[in-house]
Amino acid sequence: MKTALRTLALSALGMITLGCTPDYHTVRIEAESNPPAPVNIRGNRVELPTGIAVVIEADLVSRTREDYPGRGELELYSADRDVFEVYPRPNHEEFVIVGINPGSACMDVVVDGRQEDCIDVTVTAAPI
Repeated sequence: MKTALRTLALSALGMITLGCTPDYHTVRIEAESNPPAPVNIRGNRVELPTGIAVVIEADLVSRTREDYPGRGELELYSADRDVFEVYPRPNHEEFVIVGINPGSACMDVVVDGRQEDCIDVTVTAAPI
C-alpha cells in the first residue's frame, strides 16, 4: 500500500513539474534594424535581398504559460550558407541575417540544444 501511494505521489509530482516547464511552440522574430532595401518578415518566413543584412530580435514562445529560464538557449543556423548566413549578437536575443545568393533555405531553430523548428528564408536578387 505504501509503495502504491509513493508511486502515485511521485507520478503527481512529475505531472506538476512537466506542467511548469516551457514547451517550445514557436519563435517570434522582428526586424531591429532598418536595412537600405526592403526586408519582409511574416510569421516564420524571412525575405531579404542579396547583399543585405538585417538585425532581428527572436523571442521564444512556449505552449505552456512558463517562460524560458534566461530566455532559453536559442541558436539559429543557416541550413545553406551559400544562400544566407546568420550570426549571433552579444544580446542573446539578437541575430544578424545576411543574404548571400538568391535562393531559399531553412534557418534552423535550436532551443536548449534541440532542433525545434525551421524558419523559411528566401534571398532575392540584389536591388538595382
